[in-house]
Amino acid sequence: MPIPKMDCYTFARKMYNSNTFDIPMTLLWELQLPTEQLKQWLLAAWCYHHIGTATWIADTPKLFWQRMMIAAKSKDYPRDSERRHFRGYNAVSSVEFLQKQGIERLFTPLLRTQTAHEAVEYVKTWRGFGPWSAFECADTVEVLGMAKIDFSNAYDLMYDSPKKSAHILWEVEGSPVTQSVVRWAVKRILDELGGLKSPPMRVRNLGFQEAETILCRWKSYLGGTYTSENDSKQSKAALMRFARCPQ
Repeated sequence: MPIPKMDCYTFARKMYNSNTFDIPMTLLWELQLPTEQLKQWLLAAWCYHHIGTATWIADTPKLFWQRMMIAAKSKDYPRDSERRHFRGYNAVSSVEFLQKQGIERLFTPLLRTQTAHEAVEYVKTWRGFGPWSAFECADTVEVLGMAKIDFSNAYDLMYDSPKKSAHILWEVEGSPVTQSVVRWAVKRILDELGGLKSPPMRVRNLGFQEAETILCRWKSYLGGTYTSENDSKQSKAALMRFARCPQ
């Protein structure tokens, strides 16, 4: 007999309690990298969305841009599926643009933005960065405490997968909705999980970004493509893959 699927809130609590809510951010927080190296790691991670590739690139700060270009030109340095198009001319031209701007000129305006919409619109000016990547950048710097960015009215920035998950949650619960389903789902999750603190810093309560993550992961879980164990294994494999990258 198949095991019944966990409801959204049980799933979220299990992910939270197992400390697998956001493995890369937890690792970064525990490492406490120097600020400059942290920014390099983040930029590499935003470009390739692969913690192994990002770690190799940022491992030697003086070689950062050289390694960014080596990875851009080579299929030996993996990208996760979300950045599968970051290769060939697209990757090379993006890295050229980013290098011309420089780390500080890229990060300073981002860290000064006050709302998620401002942050997303700014990052979208970077060559090779669309709405999804821009949201990731804004989310990351807020979660790590590098910037105070307000996500409270970012419902229209939610991507397709968590949006679909919000509709699944609504259909499962059969609740009347007097506002958008996305707004309802985010509020429902945050009300249910009230009091839990946002990882990895665990200073503020869970917010919009965490609700978005829960919806996205829960949908993958319902489809049989996500478990916290697989997430841990994939992160470990990504780091081990970095160790085998040609240098």
